[in-house]
Amino acid sequence: MSNQEGNFNQPNKHATRRMALIVAAISSLFCVLLVALLFAISDESTKESVHVKSDDVIDLLASPSQHDKTSADINSTSIGIELPKGGWVQQTDKQGKLVQQYRCDHLDPDPPGLSAGWIEMRKPEVELFLGDNKLIRITGNSGIANAPNRILESGEIDGNVIVKMFELDAMSNNINPIPLMQLHTEVAKFDNFIGEITCPSQVAVQSPSQSLLGTNLSVRFNDVEERIEFLRLEELEYIEIYPTTSQTVPATLSSTNTSPYDSAYSGQNRVRAAAAGNDYEYYIVTISENVQVLQGTQLDGRLARGENLTLAFSNKSKSMAKAQHSVDKGTNTMLNTPTAHAMSTILATSVLANTQPTLNELPVRITCDGGMTMVPLHDPARIPSLPTDTRLELFAFEDTPAQLIDISQNMTAQGELIRYEVNADRSDLFGEPATLLFNDTLTSSNHLWVSRQDAAGGASGAGTMQTVADQQLPTTLRWSEGVDFTFDSTDEHGQGSLEQVVCHGNVELLDQGNTLTCSTLTVDFEQDSNGNSSPSIASATGGVKAVSESQKLWANEAEVTFKNGSIDNEHADSEESMFGGSHADSMFASGNVQVLLSDGGRAFCENLEGHITQDRAILNGNVVIAYERMLMNRGDEATLSLNRATGKGNWSGAGQALFLNELLDVSPDRRIERPTIKQPTVESEGTSLSMRANWQESMNLDQNFNDGAGAIDLKGNVQVKSQRSEEERSQMSGEDLRLEFTQDSADNKRVLHKTIAKNNAQIEHRTWDVLSPNLPPVVYYIGGNHVEFDSVTSDALVVGNGELVLRDPRQPANEIHQSALAGRGTTRFTWENKLQTTHLQGNVYRVEMTGNVEMVHKGLDGAIGMLTSDRIEALAVDPKVINPNSSKGAELTLRGMDLQELNANGNVYVATETRRVDCDAFEYNLRTGFASLSAEKNRSVAVVTEGTPYPVRASSVVWNMDPAVDTISIRGLQGTGNN
Repeated sequence: MSNQEGNFNQPNKHATRRMALIVAAISSLFCVLLVALLFAISDESTKESVHVKSDDVIDLLASPSQHDKTSADINSTSIGIELPKGGWVQQTDKQGKLVQQYRCDHLDPDPPGLSAGWIEMRKPEVELFLGDNKLIRITGNSGIANAPNRILESGEIDGNVIVKMFELDAMSNNINPIPLMQLHTEVAKFDNFIGEITCPSQVAVQSPSQSLLGTNLSVRFNDVEERIEFLRLEELEYIEIYPTTSQTVPATLSSTNTSPYDSAYSGQNRVRAAAAGNDYEYYIVTISENVQVLQGTQLDGRLARGENLTLAFSNKSKSMAKAQHSVDKGTNTMLNTPTAHAMSTILATSVLANTQPTLNELPVRITCDGGMTMVPLHDPARIPSLPTDTRLELFAFEDTPAQLIDISQNMTAQGELIRYEVNADRSDLFGEPATLLFNDTLTSSNHLWVSRQDAAGGASGAGTMQTVADQQLPTTLRWSEGVDFTFDSTDEHGQGSLEQVVCHGNVELLDQGNTLTCSTLTVDFEQDSNGNSSPSIASATGGVKAVSESQKLWANEAEVTFKNGSIDNEHADSEESMFGGSHADSMFASGNVQVLLSDGGRAFCENLEGHITQDRAILNGNVVIAYERMLMNRGDEATLSLNRATGKGNWSGAGQALFLNELLDVSPDRRIERPTIKQPTVESEGTSLSMRANWQESMNLDQNFNDGAGAIDLKGNVQVKSQRSEEERSQMSGEDLRLEFTQDSADNKRVLHKTIAKNNAQIEHRTWDVLSPNLPPVVYYIGGNHVEFDSVTSDALVVGNGELVLRDPRQPANEIHQSALAGRGTTRFTWENKLQTTHLQGNVYRVEMTGNVEMVHKGLDGAIGMLTSDRIEALAVDPKVINPNSSKGAELTLRGMDLQELNANGNVYVATETRRVDCDAFEYNLRTGFASLSAEKNRSVAVVTEGTPYPVRASSVVWNMDPAVDTISIRGLQGTGNN
């Protein structure tokens, strides 16, 4: 064999070098392109190749060669080539390292029909030693070349043209090594003058992990910049990629015509580095017209499609080798990666899919209606973020978005542009908007992205996320300023489980009829034993508002904790929510918390603890509840518990309820200022308050009572005060007191209807004389164990033992009747069964008392009279005619009781200082001063007059009870006697 260094200068100095680079570029490009098109991901690092600049990387046929002494020479003076029979013509660089060798079965230096300088070869075989420890072998049936001065200027190789790439280390250790890649075509034409090579017929590329089939390949080399200027495959039929772990070596890759091992393949003689500078050179590959990337079938596999697919990389890209490692391992691709699944959870709250799909074992097939092009890349916007990275971009059709569909994972991504950077392991989805449908959840934003290397992702700008399953109340998440989310880079499953999602700007979450709005929403996820991510805590900050069917909540901050449905059987099937099997379990809100209740009230506090699954909330810290006409405050130390399901609430601790004359507006759909009422003085209370209630122990609220009008139960030394005017005040007290409300049919407003006091219950009304303010007030008092008062009609009901006291200290006018049982003074009624007052009409009331009723009257002059009976019924008038519309707020005001008539029935006994009477019926008209006494059949009225020893008996008696007259008229006299 001959080995000679070429040291001559040629007019086309880089011609031989250029051809070798073109051939190497074709084979190398297809290999890395096919792998990169997988969007492959790997966690393994690769070593960066060291490149050394040299003037002669591969000088194919560059100089005359010495040959072995045993070889036969074929000489041509026209081209100066000496070809040893059966041997190799070898070429070295200036350091003596082998860069190329060639041989052929036959060489014709002067073929017929061709001009001078042309040669013809039979069975040519060329080997090129590349600087990245690779060998390129080119073979064909025949070839012609224009080779003046032994430099190939142009020509073609015909018939079964095969280009193979080998790993030199494998060749050194294997007699029949399997090639890394193989290119097969029928014709390869080259023109070194313009730096172009073309393959006009079909081109097939095969490697253990991918294959390509296309037609009409052309490559142009820039001699000045020493780089590929243009590569074009006019028709691309398909590219197919499959993992080597599940794919046998194709028959086309079996080693044939492999030279026996010799020193040419040893490390000491071959070139270890290719010529390369430190400057970055960028390229972009474009696959055009209806591009489809398919793994499996369109019914059960993964599919990406768009109008064009581009691949941008530099001469220093590390992504190529990295991608190759991934494919060889048969691991994740963009069509099969948690990166795509993570983007589908954008955000809020769905679960990251971390399972390893079985589709890894199926090939990926890329097709298009057009061809493939590679040119230098100069547009900064298209260059990868790092020079060592590779960027892939899938573009939308003119009227249809680009799509990424994974049937096995129930995922579809659509947008104007789908981008992936291999080394950075980052996916970007752009559109107006771009959409991502995953597990019945649709995410929309102008820009969605995920970077597994950084364990982060997000959505830029405004966007939405919504469940699209067949349900009446879909879950929807909206934001205006973007979303950020992070993954757990230490995930033991190696999939990067979702760790945290943060939504920014006007965040709105609608789930199962409930709505949450805030400035920022942060959701923390936790991983279960299967590697699935479920939301654990959601934190909302900045103008938080939560709305449910029954109430609304405002707060500065709110935190929601979640339970996994697989643990809680009650909620195990709650998959219709964006949260999947997880459901909100509890909530803590803080900072000026306000709750708009279902009954129209609004609660204020500093902190709220909500148990969502139990529909229960606890409010504490300066608790206030406000209604249109009522304000409950003084809850500094109180705790308020609300149960949404039952409509019941409990205020634990002392408090105060103020009933207002002026309306409070607590209905706005926004946070309002906490209402405050200046504590009125005794003299001014009536102008601002209609009633006030204080309690010492607790308050219970029933929002559902009386069709939602509500009721309030107060406990612990309850005191209720009401002031109609400066001259009229009322109060009611008891250990327990209940306030029942109703809806006003006129304006549908909530008004106080009934007040019920129990356990030492008392109700009292006092009136002062405007003309004599220094006199004691007129007092109307009712007491008992159970007292009810109707605020609308002013009717009262006392159940069980009780008393009624009427005290009027004013001097009577001449027209007012005075007697031992009537008139100014103090009158006290007691009973054992019941008292009930009934409003008849105008200012007239009926008072009924039953059960051993006793009446005692003491006049202003000190005279005392008494009346007892089984039942007493009285007619009374309110001396002050009140306009029913004069009061704006709730009142607890007994009407004045100037007695007009007294009717007693059953075991009646009357005693005055002058007479004592027994009868069955006693009817006393206080306006006329006459009383009628009667007895039942076979009974008599007995009248004992002071100073007479025996009673007068009669069937009936009329008694003029005017003290100045005091006479009786007897009817049906039955005589007198000792009995």
